[in-house]
Amino acid sequence: MTHKRWVRNWPILKPIILLIVLILCLQITEILILLPLIIFIIDFMETDALITKRWENDSISPLLLPLPYRFPIRKKCNLNVLVVGTSGKGKTNLLDYLASKYFEKFVVFCFKENDLHLGLNAEIIDVSEYGPFDKEGFVDAFMLTFQPKIIGEIVSRYAGVLVEVVARSSDWPTLLKSLDEAIRKERDRINKTTLLSLKEKIYLLVPEGSGEIPVLDRVVYDFSKLNEYQKCFFAQLILRKIRNARDMALVIDEAYNVFKRTEYHVSVLEVLLREGRSRNLAILVATQSLLDVPEPVIPQFDTIFVFSTTGEDLRLLRSIGIPVELIQNLGNYECVDIRDGVDRFDVLRFKKFKGARSEQAYEGLELLEVPRVRYMGEDFPIDERYELELEDESGLLEDEVKDLEAERSTIQYIRRLEDLGDATNALKDSSGQYDVYGAKVHRASLDYRAEILRLLAKQGMMSTTAIAKAIAEKYGLDKSRTKFACLTYLKRLCNKGEVVRTEFRDEFNRKTVYYELPTISESQLHKLMVEKVMVLAWKLNLPVEKKDDVDVAIGGIGIEVETGRKDRKLTPRPWYREIWVVVPNEEVKEKYPGSMTLRELYLRLKEMVEGTPTRIRRDSAQTERRTWLDVEHAEMHVHDELARAAINYVKKSMVAYLDGKKGLKWMLGVIRSSGVRGGLLLKVFKELESYGDSRLWKEALEACRKRGYL
Repeated sequence: MTHKRWVRNWPILKPIILLIVLILCLQITEILILLPLIIFIIDFMETDALITKRWENDSISPLLLPLPYRFPIRKKCNLNVLVVGTSGKGKTNLLDYLASKYFEKFVVFCFKENDLHLGLNAEIIDVSEYGPFDKEGFVDAFMLTFQPKIIGEIVSRYAGVLVEVVARSSDWPTLLKSLDEAIRKERDRINKTTLLSLKEKIYLLVPEGSGEIPVLDRVVYDFSKLNEYQKCFFAQLILRKIRNARDMALVIDEAYNVFKRTEYHVSVLEVLLREGRSRNLAILVATQSLLDVPEPVIPQFDTIFVFSTTGEDLRLLRSIGIPVELIQNLGNYECVDIRDGVDRFDVLRFKKFKGARSEQAYEGLELLEVPRVRYMGEDFPIDERYELELEDESGLLEDEVKDLEAERSTIQYIRRLEDLGDATNALKDSSGQYDVYGAKVHRASLDYRAEILRLLAKQGMMSTTAIAKAIAEKYGLDKSRTKFACLTYLKRLCNKGEVVRTEFRDEFNRKTVYYELPTISESQLHKLMVEKVMVLAWKLNLPVEKKDDVDVAIGGIGIEVETGRKDRKLTPRPWYREIWVVVPNEEVKEKYPGSMTLRELYLRLKEMVEGTPTRIRRDSAQTERRTWLDVEHAEMHVHDELARAAINYVKKSMVAYLDGKKGLKWMLGVIRSSGVRGGLLLKVFKELESYGDSRLWKEALEACRKRGYL
């Protein structure tokens, strides 16, 4: 375009050029304005939490615009994190979020059923399916689990006896056998008492599964199906397995299950907290109270996130300069890092963790589809790569498969050779050795399920001891080991609904567990309880007889026995002064309002005796009326018997409280209902003064004094 044409067309081009320049200027301005906003949004997307409130100048105030917060993982002197707060505030969410974002490898201890941890992208291992046995760590784990409260020489005796028994054992079955042999051979009374106490506690630890627990790089160990003692014990054993781990995170929720210590023993977790920094090991721990964490361990945490909490924690936080008003004003999922502030604290709300359970299961060593097996005298080479060794271990068949190329091996325990799967047929063709090993595990191949169901169908109702005795006598087995197997199978049968389990409490509150088939028309437990009620009435010289309209009639009172197997139908029976409903345990009692246990029935019948003149004996040996002297003598006998039973009941209950199995309120309720007061109760306290935690003992003593029991 020539100069003249430019000049001629300028009036037309001028507004177009100005418009283009204006658009460009506007775009540049928008970019300059939007750029910080874009950066801010990206920063928010990458942040770990939002700072929603701030404590400053002794007051808390919300921020107009929430600020981003990133966990300063590279600025911390160590990577240990402690999370404290009451249940439901967001502790588990925080642990899983940090572990999944910042760590490629992690081990998680999950103690609650269906917890959020199961959503981590990791292998889920149900600890109840395994039965690890660690001779080196057994004693430490045992002492930490039960925390014997005795000091001095007796603790040394306690641990020394346990060391000797464990040293002679290679697995759980042999441990139980060694313990029984030691009890049978022991002549020293104190040692024998110690062994009996050990046996009682070890039975609380015996696992249902078998085999060693695998150690993986990304794993969640699920302890939820174990009892409270097993949780602590097996957690200590697994911690020993990973005590040399590096470049990973160890996540422990509900850490009170692990933070155990005695005068002579400390948890492996405490050692890891002190030494983990040198191996780049991060330990993330959550618990409901700071009191759950041993005081010497708290300085090992460079980060302490505190959610809303109450009670002693508030007093402890106040003592270290943390404003209590700040903690009390925290909402759900809000926390503060008490290590990151003096006069000013930021209230953090972490992102919600969202995970999906990994579909990959732990895969052990797999044999080839059609293995070629040869017998070499002591082992079975398989396809020139694997080597199979079979050994009889206390009634189980130990199956160890060695991978000769990868230089690793896996061990499992089976009950019959058919459990080897595809290798079974090959073993049958290997020089007749199948029959040899089949004979070695004849007892282990016993079908406990079929035997238990057959016995219950024949007998109607049996206890665990009776079932184990019948099977052991039939097949010539060890009774203790058979009882252990029966307990395992009975639990499985109950979970599947094939067997009904009922806990029965007698007049002295002694517990017996009975098992029945759900298909029987009339419960044997019902018959047992009817007979028990009649015996109680006879012992107290009360007139008693069976009736058609009630189960038992005692004078003008009708007694109905309910086992919880059916819904009770209320029908009017005005010809009885009262109708009492008797149940086998407290659980069934909740189902029938106004019902009573056999113990409560015994106490009420005793009151009837105290307020009633002469009674007629209900046996055939004596039919004449009894004199007042006979009545007084019978009442004194009943009173003495009841007093002894009540004292023993209180003593056992207090032992359970001092062992940490029961709480203070429960124990006080037992004392209140027992009627044991004054000098008798004080005698119980003095007998147990050296047993258990002295702090718990003093709390119980003070509580009884406040309530006027002493």
